[in-house]
This record gives sequence, C-alpha cells and structure tokens, in this order.
Amino acid sequence: MIIKDKNSETITISLDEYNELKSLKEHCSELETQVKWLMEQLKINNKKTYGSKSEQSEYIYEQLSLLHNEAELYSDVEAKEEVKVASHTRKKKEATLDKLPENIKTVVVEHTLPEEEKVCPNCNEQLEVIGKEVKKTLKIKPAEVIIQEDVYYTYACKNCEKNGIETPIVKHHRKSQ
Repeated sequence: MIIKDKNSETITISLDEYNELKSLKEHCSELETQVKWLMEQLKINNKKTYGSKSEQSEYIYEQLSLLHNEAELYSDVEAKEEVKVASHTRKKKEATLDKLPENIKTVVVEHTLPEEEKVCPNCNEQLEVIGKEVKKTLKIKPAEVIIQEDVYYTYACKNCEKNGIETPIVKHHRKSQ
C-alpha cells in the first residue's frame, strides 16, 4: 500500500499494517468521544455537588442528564412564573381570666398597710381608702385550680385634702411573687 504523508513523501506499507493503522485511528476516535462524554458528566456532577443548593435546576439542551431521558432533555423548558403570596397579620392571643368558668374557687387576698403607716405625714390624721387595684392570678395545684385576687389599696388623707394641703397618695407596696 502506498501512503503520502504531510511532506508529500510516499511511504509504502503492507496491507496488514494499513488495516492496523486504520483500526488504531478508529479506536483513538472512539476514545476521544468517550473522554468528551465523561468530561461532560464530570462537569454536570460537579455542578450538582458544588453548585447552588436550590431545588430548581435548569438543563441545557446539549448536556446529558443522568436523571432525565432524552425526550425530557430536548423538550421546551417552561418559563418560571412569579408567584405572589399575600401576607397577613396574625392576632396576638391575649391571656384573659374573663373566659374562666364560674365554678372555679376564688381566694381574695387583701393587702393593706399596717395601722402605723395609715397616718398622714403632714397632719397625723388617719388615711382613708380612695381606690384599689385588683390583680388576678391563675394558680394551679395538683387536682385543684384556684383564682387568687390580690387587692392593693391606695390611701390619701381626706383632712389635708379638705384644707387644700397637698398630701402624698400612699400605695401598698407589692411583694414580688
């Protein structure tokens, strides 16, 4: 067999050598195709492994996907639609004792000042109750539910009030529970 190379030189080889050369070229071509395919698979896997961590993915038509068949690969990709979700405000739940049943036992604890503190600092007259503040606390004991009302009294001197003298309003100090 006569072959011309690049330098336009003529080389003579046997038919067996020519067939072997031809098969080697075909094999080399197959290997190059396989290497290109493997490199694409490596790029796809690297993108899946190290790419953005989103559940959405876009497929390029030329790339092969390991999880999808060719029909899905070459089908038209639908445009993503924006979805707007209306926001809402949630009402805050308020813990109120108004909704408790009537049959719960209520214990009233009255917090008054000691007698020596119920004296006006200006005129030494007896202070009188002018108001009260009620605080309800739900207390649960094993097998018993009780509502405790703490009543805190506020005091003022009526004598100083009649005479136009400004007197401090005295409230019972609350104990931390």
